[in-house]
Amino acid sequence: MQKPISYAVLILLILAVHSFAANTSANGDRSPNVLLISIDDLNDWIEPMGGHPQAITPNLSEFAEEALVFQNAYCASPSCNPSRTALLTACTKNVSLVDIFPTLTELCGLPPKEGVSGNSLVPLLKNPSDTTWDYPVVTMLGNNHFSIRKDEWHYIIYNGSEAELYNLKDDPEEWNNLAGKPGYWDVIKELQQYIPTERKGLVKTKPIRWADVLSGETKFYE
Repeated sequence: MQKPISYAVLILLILAVHSFAANTSANGDRSPNVLLISIDDLNDWIEPMGGHPQAITPNLSEFAEEALVFQNAYCASPSCNPSRTALLTACTKNVSLVDIFPTLTELCGLPPKEGVSGNSLVPLLKNPSDTTWDYPVVTMLGNNHFSIRKDEWHYIIYNGSEAELYNLKDDPEEWNNLAGKPGYWDVIKELQQYIPTERKGLVKTKPIRWADVLSGETKFYE
């Protein structure tokens, strides 16, 4: 009898040692430069977690053999987006999950892929206090709902009219809406400039079969 398949969100943490830092500590020991790759929304279908007849994941299996795999992990929230975002909050800069792809692309030495949103996090990996990193995190739902996160501010606007503004430094739980209070118009005006005025159309692609990717028939890079 086939055992039931759990659809709970599992987090596979892969620790890959990218390189060793060139700088040395006071006692002369080299400090390791560790690259942490966190992959979410993977259930126990993948081979390192027990596998499933329809899931063939040799690359993840190879990673798991060389890495540390947590098979009993817990998420920060029962909702997907807060849980995912919590993985990135160790950095004081505004970062987003869309920054992961260009980051891995640069670390792997691949050319940037045209049309990809987000920015490579490599500058922050090298210097978490990088003062040149000044990108906001923009989230949109449909064509009229936007969320702008920048520094300590979080601005939300619904249907182009109803707005919310929170100072996350003083109000991390977002209880005190400052949008309708005097003295915050300059902050709102600055955040509003990041609201997209044009939306790119969806890129139509053929269905991707992982068997074709593994065989080399389907290529993401030419």
